[in-house]
This record gives sequence, C-alpha cells and structure tokens, in this order.
Amino acid sequence: MMPLDDDLCFTLFKKDTAGYSLPEKFTFPFYYQPHPLCVLAAEQLQDELSTQNEWLHNFGLEEDPNKIIGKMFGVLLVKIPKEN
Repeated sequence: MMPLDDDLCFTLFKKDTAGYSLPEKFTFPFYYQPHPLCVLAAEQLQDELSTQNEWLHNFGLEEDPNKIIGKMFGVLLVKIPKEN
C-alpha cells in the first residue's frame, strides 16, 4: 500500500478507481450492500495483511485452533481533493 503522506494515516488504492462512481447515500444499515469501492479497499487490506512483514499476528489462518487470535479491521473511504 502506498502511504499518502508520512503525517497522515491514509492508504491510496493500488488499482485505478476512475471507473467507479461514488454513492449518493448510504444503504439501509440492516440490509447493507457494500459499495464496490469498499469491497476493493477491503480486498486490498486483506492482501496487505497477508503479505506484510512489519509485525507478526496470528489471524486464525493457521491450522492450530488453539492459536486463533481475533482482530477486527475496517476500511473508511474518503475522497481527497486534487492538488492544483
């Protein structure tokens, strides 16, 4: 993932997102359909977590059920204004 700025905690999409439109409103929270950009962001986060080497954490992906340690992650999409 590419950091936007050393002082900020944002990660840019690796894939081109120009073909995606932004949602006009949230969907009903009890029957939520994730926006395609959210799905793309979640997939990118999952890929980063499975390939990163900065820290070790057992996400329950190993076969030993006694070593499963849960962790919850989320994504928040924001639109960054283009610089002039």
